[in-house]
Amino acid sequence: MMQMKSTSYNSSPWWILTRLSGSICLTGNHNIAAMCDNWKIQLKFVADVINNLNIGRGDHQIRIGVAGFATDSYKVFDIDQLFDKNVIKASVQGIRYTQGGTNTYKGLQEVNTMFQRDSRPSAPNYVIMLTDGKPTASYAGNTLAGVLSMATAVKSHARMMTVGITAAVSEPEPDRLMKSVCTAPWRENYWHTPDFLALDSIVGIVSKTICPELNP
Repeated sequence: MMQMKSTSYNSSPWWILTRLSGSICLTGNHNIAAMCDNWKIQLKFVADVINNLNIGRGDHQIRIGVAGFATDSYKVFDIDQLFDKNVIKASVQGIRYTQGGTNTYKGLQEVNTMFQRDSRPSAPNYVIMLTDGKPTASYAGNTLAGVLSMATAVKSHARMMTVGITAAVSEPEPDRLMKSVCTAPWRENYWHTPDFLALDSIVGIVSKTICPELNP
């Protein structure tokens, strides 16, 4: 576990969580259960990173906001809404799995809108997007150009980081997208894990990217 020094960056991270992509979640109770297990692993990853950060109301403490997206996007909680670390972790781990498509455009749009309500616009902002697949092309705006355009809008407010999960994200098209969506250079802002269980291996580096003052 990593410990926080007494001082910290005045940062404001956002997480945007995608549902697990692929029609497998619709093919039967066993497969739905498996996908929901992976969803819980994804939520645990977010909660573990949050646990490493100095969360609170203070001017030099970190505040967290979370949005999600499937067929549509949704706000879980705003950045100025929750300040107790345990309450935030419980809220994150209580997010229910949502079936549907992967509307990356709407997810990014949701975060971009939420930034307009940020009470600390001068604080460094970070966005972490987790996904295991490419955007569903049938949704309005959810084209490669649309996603990149909305990602550019988000990056005008924040350092954008992306986490790709499973071999599906290693395929040429989603790999290029994840590297393009994140802030350059992508080698410092994009991580790929071969499966959901491997998310645990990047908790430390993601935490330290948000707050470089973290000590091992």
